Amino acid sequence: AGTSCGDVTISVYKGRSDDGPLFASYCSTSDLNSLIATRSSNLFIKIAMTAGAIPKDTSFGSWTTEDLTCCDSVMIENFDGQTSRQGLYTKMSDGTTQNSLPVYANSDSSQYLWMIGSYWVVGSDHNSGSIAIKNANGDYCPEDGVGWQYYDGTSGDDGWADDSDAAVRCSDCDKFPTNTECISCCDTVKLTTTSDNGGYNVFAGTYTLYTASPSLNGQKVYKLDGQNYCLFYSPCGTWWVHNCGSIGGCSGYVQSSSGTGCVYGSGYIWTVGSNVDPNMKAVCETECGSDPPAAPTGATASNIGKAAGTIVTYTCTSGSGESKSNMRCSNPSVETIINSI
Repeated sequence: AGTSCGDVTISVYKGRSDDGPLFASYCSTSDLNSLIATRSSNLFIKIAMTAGAIPKDTSFGSWTTEDLTCCDSVMIENFDGQTSRQGLYTKMSDGTTQNSLPVYANSDSSQYLWMIGSYWVVGSDHNSGSIAIKNANGDYCPEDGVGWQYYDGTSGDDGWADDSDAAVRCSDCDKFPTNTECISCCDTVKLTTTSDNGGYNVFAGTYTLYTASPSLNGQKVYKLDGQNYCLFYSPCGTWWVHNCGSIGGCSGYVQSSSGTGCVYGSGYIWTVGSNVDPNMKAVCETECGSDPPAAPTGATASNIGKAAGTIVTYTCTSGSGESKSNMRCSNPSVETIINSI
């Protein structure tokens, strides 16, 4: 028979101590009858009980292991600090590892993601201990990480700031086609506003693909028609307008707020000079050539539209289980991607 919740508490933490993230807590030995499945490389179990609550030689279960494969590519996003280290990271092609786990590099190999001890960390040299981002310990793969922090030198007692919405997620366009990095952005966009920004009004207009340098930091680069100004995605996770000969940094005349995905994605707030322009937005006027197919019998469709970037989701409503299919209006063709069955 199981003990009562007042007699015993069994807490399971990720990592090597109870400083790690709490995975689960149980208040009875009978709670342990089901399988506890984790993707953690280390677990710390803490038992608090009244004297004699659990008989001597009580079994707390058995352990099994299984092979895990980390995602080939991951996206680091939503950090409030150290934003220049965000973006897509991919396992190094030469198979470099640290602590028997893969080392990931960003697009220009200026930043790395690797395991130190039991922490996933980000820094400019995977052979050093100099890091700018880390997670709470205990997670085997970076996409399983929780408790992400970035170094700002001022937070807490150690200079590390907690960031509750920061994440490192798996990037796989076959499995997750709705991810921002999987959308094929338009070749032509417009930067529009109804505000009078004085001399900065020159930056509003039509931008087309900059053929001299068509991509940067995983996004397309655009050139303002008739001008030598370019719109580009910076390593700081923001869009900028700057002279075409000065793209690549984190400065310019016009900038967006931090974000990921196409420049005309929702949620960007634009600053012109030093002033926020609440009316400025980037738009793509491209449409797919035909409507998406109607939902078949026994299914529903949501977010129907022809605008570039639209993802129509079809969800089965009959039969056992649930299956979904995403149809993506891209640039400007229609693509169908099955992302779960």
